[in-house]
Amino acid sequence: MNKLYVMAVDVGTEGIRTGIFDLKGNNLAISKVKCAISFLKEGWIEQDPYKLWEALKKSILCCLNTSHINSSYIGGISVDSTSVTLIAVDNKGNPLRPAILWMDTRAYKEAEMINHTNHPVLKFVGGKISPEWMIPKMLWLKNNELDLYKKAYKIVGVMDWLVYKLTGQWTASLCNVSCEWNYVSSLGGWQKDFLETVGLKDVFAKLPDKIYPMGSVISELKPKVAEEIGLSPHALVIESGIDGYAAALGVNVFKPGRVSYVLGSSSGYITLSSTPKFSSGIWGPVPDAIVPGQWVIEGGQTSAGSIIRWFRENFFYKNMEELREKERNLYSQLDKGAEKISPGSEGLIVLDYWQGNRIPFGDSLARGAVVGLSLNHTYFHIYRAILEGIVYGGYHILNIFNNMGLKVNEICASGGGSKSRLWMQIHADVFNIPIILPKQPDTSLLGDAICVATGEEIYGSLQEAANNMVQIGNVIEPKFANHKIYKEYFQKYLKIYPKLQGLMHELARGTLRYEIN
Repeated sequence: MNKLYVMAVDVGTEGIRTGIFDLKGNNLAISKVKCAISFLKEGWIEQDPYKLWEALKKSILCCLNTSHINSSYIGGISVDSTSVTLIAVDNKGNPLRPAILWMDTRAYKEAEMINHTNHPVLKFVGGKISPEWMIPKMLWLKNNELDLYKKAYKIVGVMDWLVYKLTGQWTASLCNVSCEWNYVSSLGGWQKDFLETVGLKDVFAKLPDKIYPMGSVISELKPKVAEEIGLSPHALVIESGIDGYAAALGVNVFKPGRVSYVLGSSSGYITLSSTPKFSSGIWGPVPDAIVPGQWVIEGGQTSAGSIIRWFRENFFYKNMEELREKERNLYSQLDKGAEKISPGSEGLIVLDYWQGNRIPFGDSLARGAVVGLSLNHTYFHIYRAILEGIVYGGYHILNIFNNMGLKVNEICASGGGSKSRLWMQIHADVFNIPIILPKQPDTSLLGDAICVATGEEIYGSLQEAANNMVQIGNVIEPKFANHKIYKEYFQKYLKIYPKLQGLMHELARGTLRYEIN
């Protein structure tokens, strides 16, 4: 079989994208299929796994039809996903309940308990585990749905389940388990005493059977599935990882001083270090998550682009039919209005903790705030302040990186938010460093393509594949005059959370009571 092309699948929060790439990283076709999520109540978010599987198959078929490429020339496929979206299955791989989505924070009590153990494995995640992660979610399942927990043959991530559907094998990515499952390869993997301490000593049998690094061959497609999705049964399924880590490959994070920045519903900042660097409030140092011998340092925000969408849907247009008709132009309209407002939004600051704070506080009960409102402010002021507030949160993370001795020379940005020139300029001005935009904006898909090209041995390593397949587009330079203004506002931004933390917790827990005299 002539291996001329590779296929990449990105499982996002509300849908699936599939792309076909050549071996130089050029995208030849792309398809998108939506898959709805369900907001049950605050912090509880689920998804139907069966609908996700159907969306994956449909996305692959649509991509093939769009490309007009002979599928026999596609040598392999790789799937990345959000992390951690938990799926519990029976011994035939059938889900026992809806998937608990990555951004679901119902396991905050379990996370708090785990953090209070101060177990040594926590130092590899900055001292705190997030309720979004696998171990607290597993523990929540055991604490609240014990019969289902006992019945579960496997408890896996959404990517693992989709790979099982493609191959019939229960596997996990070393990337995923290292980053958000408390698996530490340098210590031999999962620590038995840690799982016993938190009450999960019986979970080992429910974990995936094999763990593969990114770019590793899992197996060929199952013949029946290959026929369903229109690929050769000899096409290889190659391990990828968390979508943000695939995106890091897609911007060639191997370049010294480069930080991969993905700006979607959430945000993620990833860089590599040749030595372990420990700091509270930062995820990492994670060993071998992308490549053996390298340590990943990561920061991120639970809410980023999701706040923009929230604002757009709830305040910019009241009529939802009008919203749907004008959706394509909404962001450009908002940007045009916000461009007329000076840096700092005329005394307005937004705290970006709509769904809690991920980094550096690890506070799932933190909440957002808009501070400084007056009758002179318009929704364009609020919109710009939201843009700026999200960037202040990123600047907080980058300052920790620099304090750890990680020299940040440039940010390579991708994701939906990177399409806004105004927002990217705000990033450059706040950070005071260049923002690089890759030629291929779908960096998670390109990262998957890099994994396939490596697994098929077209290139000798992930780094060699990235060097050959990643192309850089525009560069946005910072404006120092704006940076001086933003530095002052950033200092004010830092003061908001400590002053409001207690009240936020009361409100989030629903314990605030009003007495009527």
